[in-house]
Amino acid sequence: MAEVVSNAAWNTPRKYVSTYPWDEWFDGQTRILTQGEDFTVKPSSIRNAIQVNAFRRNVRVRTAILDGERVQIQALR
Repeated sequence: MAEVVSNAAWNTPRKYVSTYPWDEWFDGQTRILTQGEDFTVKPSSIRNAIQVNAFRRNVRVRTAILDGERVQIQALR
């Protein structure tokens, strides 16, 4: 028979820990991120993640994929 529990594992709040330093990347400076060094996913995937995280923080950003391995980013504050 299945066990009834009162405190299931998903009832405990978890703190989200980001893989990327969004606050640093969104400080307004122009940065060039390099695949394998600053991120491990495809450049198009990190570009999408940048856009999503900027939206969540109410930050406007510009991004560009350079030579298929690097992504240029600048937060517009």
